[in-house]
Amino acid sequence: MTRHKIVSSVALLSAALATTCLPAMSSNIENKTLMAWVKLAELKQTGSGVLTLERGGGQFDSIVFGENTPRKWMAGSENWARTQGGQSASPVENAGPKAVVQIAIVYKGNQVSIYRNGQPYAAYTTTQPLTFPAASTVLIGKRHMDAGGTPFFNGAVLDARIYNTALTPTQIAEQKIGKKTGVDPLAWWCFSDKTLHDRMSVYKYASLQGGARIKNGALILNGKGAFMMARTTETKKPIITSTINYRPHEPGFVGDPIPFYWRGEYHVFYLKGGDPARSPWAHVVSKDLIHWKELPHALVPGDDKLGPDYEGIWTGSVVEHDGLFHIFYTGKNSGDPLGDQKVMHATSKDLITWEKQLGLTFYADGQIYWSKPVNGAIDAYQPYHHQAFRDPEVFWNEAAKKWWMLLHTCTVQGSKAAVGLYTSDDLMKWTPQQPVYVADYSLDCPHIMTMDGKWYIIAAGQLYTVSDQPGGPYRAQMVPYGVGLLEVPKGAYDGKRNIIWGWMWDQEGFVDEGDGKWGGTLSMAREIYAGKDGELHQRPVQEVVNYFKEPVTGLSPELEETKELKVPANYILHCQLNVEQNSVVTIGFRQQPGKADSGYQLVVNPATGTIELKNSVNRSAKFNCKLDTSKPIDVRAFVNNDIIECFINDAHAVSIHAYNYRSGQLSFNWNGQCVVQDLTVSTAGSDRK
Repeated sequence: MTRHKIVSSVALLSAALATTCLPAMSSNIENKTLMAWVKLAELKQTGSGVLTLERGGGQFDSIVFGENTPRKWMAGSENWARTQGGQSASPVENAGPKAVVQIAIVYKGNQVSIYRNGQPYAAYTTTQPLTFPAASTVLIGKRHMDAGGTPFFNGAVLDARIYNTALTPTQIAEQKIGKKTGVDPLAWWCFSDKTLHDRMSVYKYASLQGGARIKNGALILNGKGAFMMARTTETKKPIITSTINYRPHEPGFVGDPIPFYWRGEYHVFYLKGGDPARSPWAHVVSKDLIHWKELPHALVPGDDKLGPDYEGIWTGSVVEHDGLFHIFYTGKNSGDPLGDQKVMHATSKDLITWEKQLGLTFYADGQIYWSKPVNGAIDAYQPYHHQAFRDPEVFWNEAAKKWWMLLHTCTVQGSKAAVGLYTSDDLMKWTPQQPVYVADYSLDCPHIMTMDGKWYIIAAGQLYTVSDQPGGPYRAQMVPYGVGLLEVPKGAYDGKRNIIWGWMWDQEGFVDEGDGKWGGTLSMAREIYAGKDGELHQRPVQEVVNYFKEPVTGLSPELEETKELKVPANYILHCQLNVEQNSVVTIGFRQQPGKADSGYQLVVNPATGTIELKNSVNRSAKFNCKLDTSKPIDVRAFVNNDIIECFINDAHAVSIHAYNYRSGQLSFNWNGQCVVQDLTVSTAGSDRK
């Protein structure tokens, strides 16, 4: 996986999510100037952000040090969209740790100009200027919120400003620490007052993260997770829970899950985002698929700056063989001379304490699978995200009597994204084979399952393909098996069922209007299975259904006319819709009294064969499927804290966040003919309020 993944993941669901809505703002930030006075604690730091303006969707502009070229300043941006391509003419930075350096970046139309201590440093033209709302997030000390690698600045920031105009060289040169001359900044932090106060009172809500502190008139940043965040509105917090939809206690959130079943226990390892420990493999376990126990981190990134996993440890898989457990995972470090992404190995005797086997690390072969050190750059053919050698999925192929490893790769021939294949007799030495599947789109985190004599590969965006053999040929085009929040789902077989989990992405500001972010809350356990038609379906596991066992009394089990019903904040709804083909049924969750369009709506339309789940600002997840009205349509909806997960006919799933309304009425409306039968609403007991 990669921190740039959210771009491709959201793109895969573009049909499900409507156009981004941004927070209310007083004005847009178009032409602008970012300015800061800093002291560099070290010159070898790479990719560290000083001052960043970030809007939703991971789009940002930033003052960055040493990312593209060591010891040089640059204008950082998402996937380098507004970043200078070549920096050969820019001088290297030689300032000592006590020297104060002023850096200003001016954005004027397509022109980007960088100044160091008031003198021109670099200038170039960009084709993608970006407008920001004033309500964007400001970061001091971190490149951007979802940055991987080493995004944190090591040093001190004495003064930081954002101007809503392109300053001239003269205006830049006349500015002094703690004093402004001429044009007022949009936002201004000068830490001599020992506070996080924005002197312009625009970004009123600020906080220090990861050990950042104010000392001797400066913001002190350690380069290891410390930064400051400021916003125009107070940041809401998600609900922390250890049941159903697990989320770790702060700091941190759930990234890619890696499930493993062993002797009655469901282990879920996951990439823990937002953790000062540089995104470790965290570990939780459950016996009942409801309650989760947090265990010690399984893996953390290495300390060697040139080592294989210094910048990150990404997705992989877990297997057991002869009493020894094996983790295969992705090591990430752009500074590793042998390659950025590679397969790494760790072992354990108890599933708790893991030892890295660094001698078993291996890289793309350069013959079948692309390797930059071997084959050179292919940036002209594939963006960075697809230049992959990651996400190893290991399983025993009984027919071949070998261990197989599937992984997200890029082919040398044709530079195509692929599900690559390596084989092994002993889990130690791996031999490259031809890929089992090739496509023109992301194949992150491939997961393989066998059901009813067929083999299914699912990928990050709720997509799958199918074959009669594990090595293919697979169906040429992947198709969806669900839509909505579920990201990077992977599964575990417990002897009876294939169960999957994915992460349900947070939205900026934890509001319905917010853009999706990388990572969030773990989905509830879902069973994934092959239907009679051989296509993949999903349904909630029975353990979760049984957990909601306290019926809400006073509700009629049958409705023949539209109704608004008083229900608890959190519950499970189950009912049957006896509906005509041309009728459209809308079920409203958390509807506010007298406001028909408030809350969240599940729209079931048999005529168009669509299921749509809409949030309070009309963004939606929409799934196409056949709805047979010759028999009742089964609806099961879990309304749980800030997540709604709906299942139709225990086969088709749609899900959204429910941030803006945490309680409200349940409503049924339809046109045409409909009777709601077997209606029940149940709570989990302690949630009934």
